[in-house]
Amino acid sequence: MIRKLNYTNRKKIPKENIQITLKEDGDKVYFNASLIKDDLNFPDDARVYFEPNYGPDFLRFDFGLFSKMEQPVDTDITELKKLSDKIFFRIKIVDETNEEGLILGHAKIYNIGDDNDPKGKESILPVNAVKMDTNEIWRINFNAQDGIPILEINNSIEGIREIAKSDAIFIGLVYPAAIRLIFKQIAFEIKEFEMDGDSWNSKWILFSKSVLGVSDIPRNADNDEICEEWIDNVVKAFVLETGHWKIIQN
Repeated sequence: MIRKLNYTNRKKIPKENIQITLKEDGDKVYFNASLIKDDLNFPDDARVYFEPNYGPDFLRFDFGLFSKMEQPVDTDITELKKLSDKIFFRIKIVDETNEEGLILGHAKIYNIGDDNDPKGKESILPVNAVKMDTNEIWRINFNAQDGIPILEINNSIEGIREIAKSDAIFIGLVYPAAIRLIFKQIAFEIKEFEMDGDSWNSKWILFSKSVLGVSDIPRNADNDEICEEWIDNVVKAFVLETGHWKIIQN
């Protein structure tokens, strides 16, 4: 049975206190993780959990008490990797002295590399090969990573990872359509047009102005016609500016 967890007054665990790497062993995939407890003030009897996840799919690993953390012997995430190339992690420190399970501390880690690249690589538009029961070739997923758009590609298609990186036809057909979906999400769902924040939509709006040169940003989402014209201008600028799909990936 999944315990209901209470998030009241939880503390954010600094990312620099968390170390995670993925490791392949034959056809199996495992993770190694540790928590640097310096300056972390949690009760000794709080319990520590690492949860590798992607979207609604996740696994939970018990790392024991905060006072004497220990990685489980088996950290096999092979089945999760079959669903998604990218694996995200949630870390929770939980007070289990009551039935509610009070979450005392938490963190989310998105850019996980392997033993040779432990920091991973950040991208304005992450590309991820996933299992698609719908048999689509690609789609934009806004629900896997706190609303951040992810370009998902079908991992059952042979060579799809390389195609998504370098095939001119794929890039020419998919990226403009993907960008249109992203800016529609910004204009008609999020309805925020600031460039100065840390949100994913702020970064995309900044990209549209500083890289693509589209300066006529709507002030609000009340006028559908203005928003649609802005989206058209962004897509047009993206298509005309050769090589900007590479900027997204860097």
